[in-house]
Amino acid sequence: VPHQFDMLVAWACNAPMSVANGEIIAKVLNTPFTVVFELFSNELAEGFADILLPDVSPMENSAWDTYAPFFAQPFGMDPWTYHISQPVVARQGQRRSDIEIAWEIIDRLGKRATLNEQLNKQYALREENKLKPTDRLSLEQVGDRVHRQCFGPERGWEWFKAQGFVTWPKQVEEVYW
Repeated sequence: VPHQFDMLVAWACNAPMSVANGEIIAKVLNTPFTVVFELFSNELAEGFADILLPDVSPMENSAWDTYAPFFAQPFGMDPWTYHISQPVVARQGQRRSDIEIAWEIIDRLGKRATLNEQLNKQYALREENKLKPTDRLSLEQVGDRVHRQCFGPERGWEWFKAQGFVTWPKQVEEVYW
């Protein structure tokens, strides 16, 4: 790397143990200021974090865009499936998700309009689902709009909370292109 980073923010990873040469990654990770979101004690959190923030467990958190729902789909003509995750236990202590903290920082910096523009592009939100520059929605509220955009106005966040998932048939061309 031809330059030194001023700050590193990392979450749910253990970079020192994820590469072959620990000395090289230690040099890269030796930034002036490092913030780590982590649920478990590991080499990154213990050896490099200036600030260590307790992450939320997947058992404590709602999620709709963090598990790459199309990453590990079945081969062949089995149907496409999309699902959400829902909390099964209450959050412990004062833990908040990294997204909640990042969006709060964005709000404090006065950059909500930029975030909303990026979310509109990322999720192709349009018409009634499109975020306005001043909208301050939670991740679940944004997920509601994304789901309605992708799956129809009747399939918002509450529908997915009740149903859990949706499936639809694959087209031959999607499998055997």
